[in-house]
Amino acid sequence: MPKISVIMPVYMAEKYVKDAVQSILNQSYSDFELIIIDDKGTDNSISIIEGIKDCRIKILENDSNRGIAFSRNKGIEKATGEYIALMDDDDFAPAYRLKTENEFLDLNLDISVVGGAMHIIDQSNDVIRYNYCEMIHNPDRLRAELLFRDVVMNGSAMFRREFILSNSIKYQDHMNGMEDYRFWIDCSVLGKIVNLDHVLLYWRDNPENETARNKSLLKIERQETYKKIQEYALKVNGFRLSENELKCFQKGYAEGGKTFLNKEDLEQLYWVIRKIMKQGKEKPFSKQLDLVCKRMFGRSIENSYVWNL
Repeated sequence: MPKISVIMPVYMAEKYVKDAVQSILNQSYSDFELIIIDDKGTDNSISIIEGIKDCRIKILENDSNRGIAFSRNKGIEKATGEYIALMDDDDFAPAYRLKTENEFLDLNLDISVVGGAMHIIDQSNDVIRYNYCEMIHNPDRLRAELLFRDVVMNGSAMFRREFILSNSIKYQDHMNGMEDYRFWIDCSVLGKIVNLDHVLLYWRDNPENETARNKSLLKIERQETYKKIQEYALKVNGFRLSENELKCFQKGYAEGGKTFLNKEDLEQLYWVIRKIMKQGKEKPFSKQLDLVCKRMFGRSIENSYVWNL
């Protein structure tokens, strides 16, 4: 059996899927299988993949277009490797990615998930943004950050298969492109996630991919889903807010983090953050929670009425 299973759902990606597949096949670490999940697109994506002759490629077919959450879960279920690496059909990975993550998990047995940094590329493979966001290394801080926002680059991640299966962690349907955010919340509660400073993913700014489609076509639905995920994150971590407090929190930390807050909003948010910090005093990640809460409230001040005085 291979040491690593790479799972790649494929749907309507004929422009870029060959580059994505080749970036995995060209890895410096070769003990892996590449599981392609055909989500029944109507373009030539699967024909292109079938034209690549490599015994490490395995193609699974969905019975119909089932979506990315179903496809990823299917890939995880069929994987045989000790570790599972995620990959999207329009991105590409640097040649050292699998080797770097494999070695890290081999040496750090207490870590369940490892991810890394990413550069954003355009449709011509040119980098248009370096190091998309700050890499968070401390598992406790990462768990606290996930109360507010997603800080794991999904396509850069590798995790222990046994950890996912034994805890019955799955990608959830109907997340409007944010199924990974919910997935990492569950992982952070039941295990430890670490991000490395290494660039492990080149993420394509592609107006045709699922994330872009959800942002443009399902903007309102996506906003509501983001709120539900934040509510879930608070609840599963043991925090309890009133309905009004939760609405205040969600307004202050909406997706994108650019919500303008008036004086009343900011004052209310201050007390909500203080309540979260108080409820977190006995939690194992309390120290990092305090730091994250203070930092996130500082960002709220930056986007508030204070600077319009």
